[in-house]
Amino acid sequence: MKRFALILTLAVLVAGVASTPGSTASFNDSTPCPASGPLLVCPTMYVGQPVHLQLLAQNGCDVYRWEIVNGGLPAGLSMSSSGLVTGTPTAAGSTQPWVWVHDLTAPEGGPSWCGGDNHSERQFVFTVVGGAGAPTPPPSPTPQPALQITTASLQKATVGTPYTVTLAASGGGNLTWTMSAGSLPAGLTLAPAAARSPCAWTAAATLRRNSSVSSSSTS
Repeated sequence: MKRFALILTLAVLVAGVASTPGSTASFNDSTPCPASGPLLVCPTMYVGQPVHLQLLAQNGCDVYRWEIVNGGLPAGLSMSSSGLVTGTPTAAGSTQPWVWVHDLTAPEGGPSWCGGDNHSERQFVFTVVGGAGAPTPPPSPTPQPALQITTASLQKATVGTPYTVTLAASGGGNLTWTMSAGSLPAGLTLAPAAARSPCAWTAAATLRRNSSVSSSSTS
């Protein structure tokens, strides 16, 4: 009889340990929504920009269930039972819902050792900014067309007579010209801006189209 009573007492003690609540589940006051007095203020959100915000808790059984018990989230957002806030805000404004977090106990599908139903309740601040307050995404770069020299031939020149001709190219913005092979006839130079300097021919020669062009940009 004494042995039966001892076993029964141990069983009661074990059951008591399994169901005794541990430290109370509480909200994380530093991230992702830092505390400002009694409120937990979440990062600013923007109209039309997707939100993926995981709320955090601590202590308790480390596995939690989340619920909004009063108020609501900004239009376009929702919160899962795991505390994940997702969606795309559709209007500017601010809401201050009350959020309840509590341990996910063994009967609810939580850890087998979690017998206590510890819980906490806090008020959050969600602010959505729209219009001029929303950051403007950088514009997509405009692809530049391929560079191509469009000057097909050059006018004839006479020895001893000043000669100037401007080469033309399509594509790109600010163009810089260089010689890619060969050389100019004696007395002529190639300016980077595509205008051959007004120098005189000093010898008879034939000038072939063999220049290269590159594009550069300035800000």
